Amino acid sequence: MSGKELSLLEALKEVPCRVADLLATKNIVLIGLSGGSGSGKGFVARHLKEKIPDCAVLSMDDYYFGKEKITDGNFDKPESLDLKLLVSQLQQLKQGKNIQKPEYDFVTSSRNGEVNYAPSKVILLEGLFALIPEVAKELDLKLLVVAKEPLRYVRRCSRDQKTRGRSKESIALQWKTFAEPMFQLHKTKQEEQADIIIKNEKKFVKVTKT
Repeated sequence: MSGKELSLLEALKEVPCRVADLLATKNIVLIGLSGGSGSGKGFVARHLKEKIPDCAVLSMDDYYFGKEKITDGNFDKPESLDLKLLVSQLQQLKQGKNIQKPEYDFVTSSRNGEVNYAPSKVILLEGLFALIPEVAKELDLKLLVVAKEPLRYVRRCSRDQKTRGRSKESIALQWKTFAEPMFQLHKTKQEEQADIIIKNEKKFVKVTKT
């Protein structure tokens, strides 16, 4: 890992300061937040959004092609995402332009139309492959959330059962067949891009507002 390693609480203090410095020279700042499934990307994104003024989250998940184009069932590879569209829209957002952002439905595994998305001063791109090189080159600050595999698996099971209506068996099969192997395959490339490594190993972290 080449980035600076911080605990979650340390990162929640340092990242807003770095963003403030970037805003001194940029009109719009793009942050990338990546990590393996169950690492806590969404959790970190929500708390950063609270601490960074005029910050909006852009979910990379919305750029999935959907089951119509992903015929092998592998939704955990970069090719399952419309990276060309994502990069193009990131470039538009940096120019202060609105985009027509796709919306993805995990229950039906397909896109569910588009919505108008206006750029904020700070845009936080959160996703499994937010730091792969073709995306990272558009970012001003690159964050990687890390946690050990057993904890990530427990978190993913809990999320997918509660919000996506999946069985333990189907979750375990996808994890072993696609999710974890694909993460490990592309892990090094993303680690090399990261400016900050956020260690999110604890099951529960109390985050206080400042």
